Amino acid sequence: MSDIQNKINRVLSDIITKIAKDNGENTILFSIEKREDEELNPHSVEGRLVEDFGLDSLHLVEFTVELEKEFLIDITDEECQSFKTLQDVITLVTTKTGVTQS
Repeated sequence: MSDIQNKINRVLSDIITKIAKDNGENTILFSIEKREDEELNPHSVEGRLVEDFGLDSLHLVEFTVELEKEFLIDITDEECQSFKTLQDVITLVTTKTGVTQS
């Protein structure tokens, strides 16, 4: 897994943790912990941000802001709205940072 993907996974994990705390639920976190115990990647690149990770439009904006801070890049509203999967995010970040995906 590339350094960029690791950083994006960390940012996504932080947002998912916030969602769970905001909802007073631990179901999402439990699901991730269970997948980790099964030695599966909790943030599959095919994972859909809304359907699989539970991000709503506000969380997508927060996720985008955190990505901008982490990678020192600008992400337009149109680019943010185009995020469907984790791979979409990875592709955009690698393009904007000029780093080749491994």
